[in-house]
Amino acid sequence: MKKALAILLAVLMLLAMFAGCSSDKKAETKTETKTEEKKEEKKEETVEYDWEYQMDTSPFEFDVWWPSVWSWAKAGLDSGWDDSPVYQYITEKTGGKMNVEIPLGDEGELAGTMIAAGTYPDVCVFGSFTSPYIVQMKDANLIYSWTELINEHAPKMQTLIPDSMMASHADENGELWYYPGFAYHETWAEEAEAMGAHPAGGAHGTNVIFCRKDTLEAFGKDDISDIDTFTEYLYFCRDNYPDVDPVRLFASNPRNGGEAIFTHLKATFGCHLSDTYPQADGSIKYYMYDPAYIDYLSWLNKLYKDGVISSNQLTDDQTALDTKTYSAGYGAINSATYTAYNTLETTLKESFGADTDKLYVAVGPINGNNGIKWQTYKLRSTGGQSSVITKNCDIPERVIRFFEFIFTDEGQMTIQGGIEGEHWTRNADGTISHDEAKASLANSDLEGFVTKYKLCGNWSPWCNTSYWEGLLGACLTPPGRDLDESEKRLQPYTIDLWADGFCEITACIEGGSDLDVIRTKVNEACMNAAMKMIASANEAEFNKILADCITEIEGLGVAQIEEAYTAEYKSCCESLGITPGASVK
Repeated sequence: MKKALAILLAVLMLLAMFAGCSSDKKAETKTETKTEEKKEEKKEETVEYDWEYQMDTSPFEFDVWWPSVWSWAKAGLDSGWDDSPVYQYITEKTGGKMNVEIPLGDEGELAGTMIAAGTYPDVCVFGSFTSPYIVQMKDANLIYSWTELINEHAPKMQTLIPDSMMASHADENGELWYYPGFAYHETWAEEAEAMGAHPAGGAHGTNVIFCRKDTLEAFGKDDISDIDTFTEYLYFCRDNYPDVDPVRLFASNPRNGGEAIFTHLKATFGCHLSDTYPQADGSIKYYMYDPAYIDYLSWLNKLYKDGVISSNQLTDDQTALDTKTYSAGYGAINSATYTAYNTLETTLKESFGADTDKLYVAVGPINGNNGIKWQTYKLRSTGGQSSVITKNCDIPERVIRFFEFIFTDEGQMTIQGGIEGEHWTRNADGTISHDEAKASLANSDLEGFVTKYKLCGNWSPWCNTSYWEGLLGACLTPPGRDLDESEKRLQPYTIDLWADGFCEITACIEGGSDLDVIRTKVNEACMNAAMKMIASANEAEFNKILADCITEIEGLGVAQIEEAYTAEYKSCCESLGITPGASVK
């Protein structure tokens, strides 16, 4: 019995030894596994990326609300993401797919309803950084700070946000709450030129007067360079071409920009290019006090009384203006060479035949009376369409990294030039050579170009204007007639308005603020008065409408706007080290 117990004990001891060895082996294996896992983790942690968007390129989608899409860019966005090599390239790089909603209607009304209902999507694009709805969403904690998202998820992206943007748009805490796209910074023209473009001194191209070729030839001139001759030409059109409106005006507001006639004629009549009325003492008065603007309205009034412009023209909306333009319905228009000599000319030839003389040719610029020399300004701005990332976005880290790619050099070349090697190539000197078919389509049919290639206008809120002008600008105004006329009519007359302290001073008023409300009412009063002044029956009525308008805007508080403008102007002058009012003549 004792012997049996001894044997049993020996067996148990052996089993315990084997069990111990097995446990030691398992522990050793687990330790080795954990060590290997740590090595793998360490290896993953040491992977270096040029940009954070490269860290995760798995598929994802996000929605964008964008009612202010430019008309010529809508078709490209409507045709969707999946049919575009450019879109697919961006998805390959980032994993992202952007679904754009273009709602119809007034942006303000749409935004108000959307915000109240809480139905805003991942990203919202507003027509301007001054939109009161950006402020409303920020105050209600409905949007992310771009600065916060960049710092947390894409710190390398900080190098892609210009210091000038932060200086103009960051809040008092240094936070950027929206991205203000399409800003024209100080050196954009030089950078565009380095890509091979010819930006005509940096002037905005939509500031050239064109006359219909047949009417100008019948008038006996090949050019017009002063307001008296231009006026005489308009009367000639009235008398000899009854089916033509002598001049294209504006939609509802005599001070409208863009292709409206005031864009060019503000300098002809001596209005200040800042859209204010600066004084020699450094103060800023509102434009309705400017005698030069009143002279412009008086000129329009005489044209109206003499039947050169009709009452119907004063009620034309943008659709009516475009319809008449693209049917050669005007004797003179304000436009750009890349429009008049390309899309417009192509349309007119399709309508009237390849040999038609109902085409438009450049004239001017139009100098004023009493020694007023026409001038234009180097295009500068602190931005336009602006994007916010909302708290309804479940993947803000992916969205901010998507935009990180868009803002890189590769991203900008892609959204504005296309795919390298297919749509463009970079030459040894840094200039860009464009695919001939792509450049030709951009030059002849801008809407068709955007629709086919999904470039430029489909990305305007996130475009760096150096690339816009350097790539699209080179296609729109290639060497030849387009470029020659643009440089002839603009470049010699270009000044740097910002160097005189007029750094977009009218943008100093915060959208939706009490002062902005006052300005809206003042502008409405001025616009209504101006339209009535143009249609007034005599000088006495004209002057009374003006006097009543001045009384009204003073009652509304126009002085408060002038104080804000003056403070902003003086601040700009101080930062530049110049004396306020020194450049005022």
